[in-house]
Amino acid sequence: MADFMQHEPCPSCGSKDNLARYTDGSAYCFGCAHHEHASDNEHTSDNEHEEAAPMKQKKPVAFMSGSYEDLPKRRIKAETCRALDYKVGTYNGRACHIADMYNERGEVVAQKVRLPGKDFMVLGDLKEAGLVFQHRAKEGGKRLVITEGEIDALSYAQVHPGWQVVSLPNGANGAVRSIKRALEFVESFGEVVLMFDNDAPGREAAYAVAPLLTPGKCKIAQLPLKDANDMLLQGKGKDLIQAVYNAKTYRPDGIIGGESILLSDLKRGIKRGWSMPFPQLDQMTRGIRKGELVLLAAGSGLGKSTIGRIMTHHVQQRYDAKVGYVMLEESAEVTARQLIALHSGVRYVELAESPNMLTDEQWQTALDSAVKPAAFYDAFGSTEIDNLLAKLNYLAVAEDCELILLDHVSMVISGSKSDNERKELDRLMTELRTLCERTGVSIIAISHVNRVTSQGGFSNEGGQISLNSLRGSGALAQLADTVIGVERNQQDEDTKNIVHFRLLKSRVTGETGSSGYAAYNHETGLLTACEPPNKTDDNAESIFDDSNDI
Repeated sequence: MADFMQHEPCPSCGSKDNLARYTDGSAYCFGCAHHEHASDNEHTSDNEHEEAAPMKQKKPVAFMSGSYEDLPKRRIKAETCRALDYKVGTYNGRACHIADMYNERGEVVAQKVRLPGKDFMVLGDLKEAGLVFQHRAKEGGKRLVITEGEIDALSYAQVHPGWQVVSLPNGANGAVRSIKRALEFVESFGEVVLMFDNDAPGREAAYAVAPLLTPGKCKIAQLPLKDANDMLLQGKGKDLIQAVYNAKTYRPDGIIGGESILLSDLKRGIKRGWSMPFPQLDQMTRGIRKGELVLLAAGSGLGKSTIGRIMTHHVQQRYDAKVGYVMLEESAEVTARQLIALHSGVRYVELAESPNMLTDEQWQTALDSAVKPAAFYDAFGSTEIDNLLAKLNYLAVAEDCELILLDHVSMVISGSKSDNERKELDRLMTELRTLCERTGVSIIAISHVNRVTSQGGFSNEGGQISLNSLRGSGALAQLADTVIGVERNQQDEDTKNIVHFRLLKSRVTGETGSSGYAAYNHETGLLTACEPPNKTDDNAESIFDDSNDI
C-alpha cells in the first residue's frame, strides 16, 4: 500500500493543490476525482463520499485483516461492528477501519480502508462489489435503510439492531451508480428508506436515486442533524429511529399524496376574483382570479384592445391593483393616452386631435390615477418569445404587477425565428401558464380568431365563434383558464356598435355560452352593458373606436 507524498496541481481541473501523489506513483484529485493509475491495486481519497476509483488489477490483492472493537469517538460498540463486519486494523503504524466488500459469490473483492484524518483507500475493485454491509443484510426483508457512509450505517444499527442497513461505497457522488449495480438486491425489500446526509449533495443524491426504484417503494428520511452519527453522538437515538418511521414516500414532482391535503386548506374555499365591468360575463366567470390566464378572442378590428383596457382599468381603479401593459401594436405613449381618455370618459381620437378638451388639472388627475400606478413595456411591433417572457416576469416580480394585459399573442409569434408557428405558440402559452402559477400574476392575453368561423360565418360580420375558431394552436384553449369570445357585426348599421360576449371556457365555473351585450358610447368612449340588439335604442351610436394610429 502506498503512502501519501505531496499535493500537486491537477492536470484535469487545474486546481493548485487538490491532486494527492502517492509513493507508488498513483494520484487522485479531491476536486474533480481525476485519478492516475499505479502498478498495484491501491487508490486513495480524502472524502468518504467521493468516488474511489479502483486500480486495474495486475496481481493478487493482499487484503488486510483486523478485529472487531469499540469505536469510542463514534460511540459505536464492538458488537455492532461484529454484526455488520466492520473491523479495526493497522496500516503503517496507524490505526484504520476496514470494511470488506463482497461480490455475488460471497468472495471479498475489495476493502474500503478508513485512515486518520478521513483519508480513504480502496484495495481491489469496487465495481465487482455491492453495497457496503450488503453481505450481512437478509435479502428480501421488510425494510432496508441506506446511508451515505459506513459510520452512519453503524450508527443506525447501534440504535436499532436487527433491521437491515447498508451504505454507499462511494457516498453521494456515486449513489446512482452504486444503487444501479445493486438494484436487484435493493428491490427485493418491501420498503427502502434513503437516509442520506442532511446537506445539498445528500438531498440531491436521494432525489436522484428514488426514481430508480419501483414507484411507492422508496422513502426519504429527513434528519434534524447532518447525519446519523451526529444523531447518535447527540444522544438522539430515538429520533434517529423515528426519522426512518416518519420517512415520506417519494413521489415525482407534481404528485401529491392525499394524506398531505388538509381539511383546513379545503375549507378556505375559492375567493371570488376581481369583478368584470360586464355583469353577465362577470356572473358566469365569477371574475378574474389571481394566477389565472384569461384569453380574449375576436376577429380583427372588433375592439379587443379597447375591451382589454376597459377590463384592466376597471380592476386597477376598483381594487387598487397594479397593472402591467404589454401592447405590441402601440407605443407606451399611445397606451397611456388611451388610459387617460378612458379614465376621463372621452373618446380617444377626439383627445388625440384636441388635447385641450381636457384641462391641465384633468390631464394630471387622469395621469396620476390611471397611468402612474401602472407599468408599461414599450416594444412596438413583434418581439422574440424569450425576451418577452423575461419582461413579463420582470413586470410580475420586480414591478409587483398583479394583472398584465398582453396584446396580442400573434405579434409575439411573428417575432419568433422559428418556422413552426404552431409549436412556438404552444411554447408561449405553456410559459404564460407557468408564469401565472409561479408568480400569482393574472394575464389577459388577446388572441385573433380565424376569419371564417367554425359555424361557417365571418368573424368580422358577427359570425358565432367557438374554441375551434382560435387561430394557431390548440394550446390557446387548453392552457387558458377562461376564454372569452367577442362577436360584433361591423357591417350592420343598426348593431355595429353592439358587442356580444360569448364565454367559450371557464375552468372554475364550467359555464359557457352567451354572456351578455355591451354598447359603445361614441361620445364618452366607454363600453357599458346593454340589452340584446333587438331591445336596444334605435339611436345607438357608432362603432368601436380601436384606432391607435393617431
